[in-house]
Amino acid sequence: MEICPIGYNKYLEEVKQNGYALDDVPVEYKTEELCKIAVTQHGRALEYVPDEYITEELVKIAIHENGCALHYVPTKYITEELCKLAVQQDGFALKYVPVVYITEELVKIAVKHFGYALEYVPSEYITEELCKLAVTQHGYALQFVPIKYRTEELIFIAQQTRLYTDDNPTELTKKIFIIYETMGDYHGNMSI
Repeated sequence: MEICPIGYNKYLEEVKQNGYALDDVPVEYKTEELCKIAVTQHGRALEYVPDEYITEELVKIAIHENGCALHYVPTKYITEELCKLAVQQDGFALKYVPVVYITEELVKIAVKHFGYALEYVPSEYITEELCKLAVTQHGYALQFVPIKYRTEELIFIAQQTRLYTDDNPTELTKKIFIIYETMGDYHGNMSI
């Protein structure tokens, strides 16, 4: 079936502007070229690429652009190297890494780039050092720190990152108080 060049060019321009526009492209206009342009523009557009156009090369392009594109990578293309690349690009991509590829090194990379990734770290890899790294990177990561690692020092670090603060200081105070309540009182009497 021949495609209308005018229609194709219209979709081509839309995809060049926004890779996610690939979702609105009718199947008959989705070509290998169009899909590659979309994924190069926005890695997560891999979600809308027909299976027949997904290749190892396209997957790497997607991951280089957005590590969280790992979520849309077919299992046969997922490797330890690809997972590491995804997490280096975006620590949040740890959420999409299959358990078999999670290592101590990988979780450190993820948390170093994005403290919130602590939420997706399997418990066997959570250490006091990793929690400190997470909170130093992003104060809000404190909410994912297991109680046994929540110390006054860690809370102080969270406050100092300035990433913990938002436009509403009252909200910050409430969040810190809630975290303290789960730890114990202000006098260091920790609850277990």
